[in-house]
Amino acid sequence: MAIKKFGQYVLLKVTDSEGTVAFEADDLRIDFDIRHISTYTRAKFGIYNLLPETVKRITSGEKYVTIEAGLHGAEPIVIADKLFVSNALEELKVPDTVLSLYCYSKSHKLYLEKQIDITIKNPTLKNAVKGILNAVEFSGQIIYKSFPPEVLAYVPDKPHSKQRGSALTCLEALATQFDFNFYTEGDNIVIMCKPTSKNVSGTDLHNNKGQIILDTRNMRTNPKLGPATLLIHSNLEPKISPSSIVNITNLLTAGTDVDEEALSVAQDLLKNSVAGKATYQVLSVQHKGSNFTKDWSTHLFASNPTAGTNMSTTAWFK
Repeated sequence: MAIKKFGQYVLLKVTDSEGTVAFEADDLRIDFDIRHISTYTRAKFGIYNLLPETVKRITSGEKYVTIEAGLHGAEPIVIADKLFVSNALEELKVPDTVLSLYCYSKSHKLYLEKQIDITIKNPTLKNAVKGILNAVEFSGQIIYKSFPPEVLAYVPDKPHSKQRGSALTCLEALATQFDFNFYTEGDNIVIMCKPTSKNVSGTDLHNNKGQIILDTRNMRTNPKLGPATLLIHSNLEPKISPSSIVNITNLLTAGTDVDEEALSVAQDLLKNSVAGKATYQVLSVQHKGSNFTKDWSTHLFASNPTAGTNMSTTAWFK
């Protein structure tokens, strides 16, 4: 029978490189700490009191972990999709044994670690990204989000672009050139623009009302606002991922992450840089929880995509 202490449901599935299920459980204690950040996702999973033969089956060969989570009978949502098990450690924590799985994105394992040495003609952003990922035989989708048309259409002065190194380092160099973050989501790679106050009006962020409405009742601590930034610690919200647009209209209270010294000397900082801004673009997310303890939370860092000089969108978190 599934463990649902505090109504928290967690399903963990381990598959091999062919997609065959090697282990699946919702009736053991499972802890998770998943960090969706720029370049690729990292995670740690804890599984309690496994049989020795089960530990061997999970840790032998190339394995991938998927986690689904749900609360009080709600339909479970995937919050970690096919993360490669890079290391495993079994410990005795009396009276329990704990198998810890250290993981990162499947796309990083299969593609981004590969070395390339190619020349790309007409190196627009899309051509460059496609050329790099084609060189490593990437089979997923490339998803572009929040790009102004002029950024996608921009052609550098040089007619050719030399790309040498790992696919990851080549994409990181492009990210610096074209000002974007990129994330791994399951089999796909998401390329998310980081617009400035000068071009944000040309993106779909300018009039976006927010895909996810944050609610005061779901907050674990007071939200913290700063110039162009938002910090949230809430109950687990599995729908939130990097590039999501969140709306804070329904939040009744908020604090500030600006230190007292800055508030003392920077006249009208909060009034001119924070007030009246309702939508934020998520840049990083941490989901942390368990089906056995009270851990069940989401931490997110977001930036405000609103145009104008009072809320600069140039101070992006990397």
